[in-house]
Amino acid sequence: MASPYERLSSGVDTDAESGRMRKDKSSPFRMVCTSPDAVATCTDASSVALAAIAYSLDGMTAPQLLPYALGHGMTFLLVGGTYLLGYALVGTASSFPPIYAGSVIYAAGYTALQILLALLVADATSLRYRGLSNALLAAPFLINVAASAQLLGWVLPDWRKGYAILAVLVPLSLLPVALVLKRNPTPSAREQREKKDMDWIGIFLGGIGLTLLLLTPFHFFGLVMCAIFVWHEVTAPNPLVPIALLKNPPVLAAALIGAVDFASFYLQFVYLYPFLLVVTDWSPRRATYALYTHAFAITVFGVLAGAVLHSTRRFKPTLLSGLIIRLLGVLMMFPAVRGPISAGILIAAQVLQGWGGGFASIASQVSAQASTTDVAGATAFVLLAAELGNCLGSAAATSVWNRRLPKALSEFVPGADMNRTLVEELFGSVSAILELDAADPVRQGAAEAYEAVMTRLLCYAALLAVIPPLLCIFMTRDVRLGDSVEGAEEGEEFRDEREQRERRFREEFRRREFRGVSDEVNERTPLVSPATSRPATRPASPS
Repeated sequence: MASPYERLSSGVDTDAESGRMRKDKSSPFRMVCTSPDAVATCTDASSVALAAIAYSLDGMTAPQLLPYALGHGMTFLLVGGTYLLGYALVGTASSFPPIYAGSVIYAAGYTALQILLALLVADATSLRYRGLSNALLAAPFLINVAASAQLLGWVLPDWRKGYAILAVLVPLSLLPVALVLKRNPTPSAREQREKKDMDWIGIFLGGIGLTLLLLTPFHFFGLVMCAIFVWHEVTAPNPLVPIALLKNPPVLAAALIGAVDFASFYLQFVYLYPFLLVVTDWSPRRATYALYTHAFAITVFGVLAGAVLHSTRRFKPTLLSGLIIRLLGVLMMFPAVRGPISAGILIAAQVLQGWGGGFASIASQVSAQASTTDVAGATAFVLLAAELGNCLGSAAATSVWNRRLPKALSEFVPGADMNRTLVEELFGSVSAILELDAADPVRQGAAEAYEAVMTRLLCYAALLAVIPPLLCIFMTRDVRLGDSVEGAEEGEEFRDEREQRERRFREEFRRREFRGVSDEVNERTPLVSPATSRPATRPASPS
């Protein structure tokens, strides 16, 4: 069965006859087992769906908080270790379980690294430069797109060599940064207090509850764990998600925008790769590059969004325009997947979604950081919500695909309504469909079934894509991005509020001076500056 792993463009395949591990030609360095043959050989369909959702959920709990519990330097070392272990497990795997375990471990390291970099950028840059800095961190991906085809021929003869190289290079590249950040090995009193105050119980309950909730066989246990998690968070002295963030409309809006936007995207993207293989005559490499179009566009336009935020010092126009452009890209997918596939329309739709996604992702994170003094908490909260949207979208796509595709195959494939074995074979392996000639009625019927199910997924994605622009309009506040590192004080409304307090203080000061209040009275009732919380210094009285 084509699983949610297809969204990562198949990294390792298994020869169905010999059971040997072989490298799929569509992408040289992917971490997870994604091709149809591997799915059919290594495990059953439901297990692969669970693996995909667990892969997404892996980054939703502890990584956001590890830098503040262990320190940034130690977290970098831990990330390097998880990369090394994940690559080693996949590179030495001869069956599916080690691939699954290595993929989950790798995902933990990857997610922690992304969040750690975002927090470092937030600590070191002003709001005006923060969007551009975050976007530039993702810019090296453009090199991957250009170099992957050239490296493909060198890696394919022995795909394990690629994982061995990455297992060495990635930890080594992180080591210098970790050593610089860990120059002072003795934790400060503040770091020790933060480690002690970490809501470890909330991390465990939230992670396990969300995982079980999204895994079909364990819905009930997931609901119980989530209920216990909510009760614990309400009563905990240091909750996993501070209540103040939930009561902050701009921060909450940024989190909801990220969650809904990611859910909308993965609803349509999870099964786009097998869909292209079945309904077109494209090679796996061409289909993979079609999917890379979105990632390429979101990287390029993310950098452009950061430059726009730096130039205009406003994030709301960029955020709103990005969400509307992404909605247009989702709507353009309808003609792209109906009837004969038009490569031009499909690529244009992916570029539009990448354009809108690049603008929205950069602007939404800055909008959350500009609305609170808890920059680290807001950053982690927004990234957590985006990962949750990823999980919900992938789980929903898997559910719709598993329920609808067998019915569609029975409806459109000639003779399939009376041949349950044929339906199971076509549903369980994309390779069985690809082996048929394009003019074969069975192949044509399968293409129609894939088209019907993909259209339904697009309908759900389009409905969700309407929500983020509304959240942006009604819940976000546009502020002027300043040049200081402090987050909330850079916003225009924060500066206006401070100026109003200072103006009231000056007026009260002049009023008392005008009335000739004696120094004795002034000493008994000193004026206190609202900006400094210290007694104000009075000028010498005129002679």
